[in-house]
Amino acid sequence: MTPEYKYLLQELHYKLAFKDNLDDMDCDVLARQLLNALDFDEGFSLHFVIYESANHLAFLKDVTLRYSCEHLVIPDNLNSHINEWVSNQILEKGVSTDTAIILHGLTDLFANLPERKASHINSLNMNRNAYQRLQRSVVFCIHEETAQQLRMYAPDFYDYRTLVVYTPEPLNPSARVD
Repeated sequence: MTPEYKYLLQELHYKLAFKDNLDDMDCDVLARQLLNALDFDEGFSLHFVIYESANHLAFLKDVTLRYSCEHLVIPDNLNSHINEWVSNQILEKGVSTDTAIILHGLTDLFANLPERKASHINSLNMNRNAYQRLQRSVVFCIHEETAQQLRMYAPDFYDYRTLVVYTPEPLNPSARVD
């Protein structure tokens, strides 16, 4: 996980702890899509938040403030199956079934352990039913490149999804036309 990403994730947790500017916050259309999906989900659902840069953390702030979510960061040196790690984290933290799980770090895991990437992708594909047994919403936050790899090498897992949300890129201030 890059230092920038770690910093932004820590900043998200800090802001959530103090719930700053709640009155001023307005959930954008994409956040509403995910919130609606989470609200209407009963039991299992699988969602992907696909990003190009770390700006998706601001997007997730609105979602997390309005819906019960547990953020889990997949260790970038994970040697076990991802679904087993997630199940263990849920048990250890005592996460209730009405709480969505938001998973970060899959992209970093693939980048940091390229020799294990094929194994992890295959594990996601072959163990997709393990996520269904969790009986809760699971949201994977992944980079577009990781999404392409899942579509190509774990199509059954990727097709299991309920919703895909592409986070918008921030506007480049120097490209603004006044």
